[in-house]
Amino acid sequence: GHDVAQLKSPASTRIVVAPGAHALGASMKVAGGLDPNSGAAAIDVKAGDTLVFRLSMKMGALKNTLVLDRQADVAGSLQRLAKTSMVHPLIPTV
Repeated sequence: GHDVAQLKSPASTRIVVAPGAHALGASMKVAGGLDPNSGAAAIDVKAGDTLVFRLSMKMGALKNTLVLDRQADVAGSLQRLAKTSMVHPLIPTV
């Protein structure tokens, strides 16, 4: 229920949350009011888990949709993310 980061490609952020059920969402504002549909993912975080999500856009006939894909290769994803700029969260997380 909180905005935690504003990302511009290519960028990433790190959000630390307490174990348990969470909802991850993404939205985008586009000039001209052609905002894509929001993306969402329900996640269950266990203590010590590291989850990595990739945000992409699925093209639609009338409107695009943001997609949050959980990455299976966490180590490889983190290695690739080390080369991108990191955006600090807007609010403290945990």
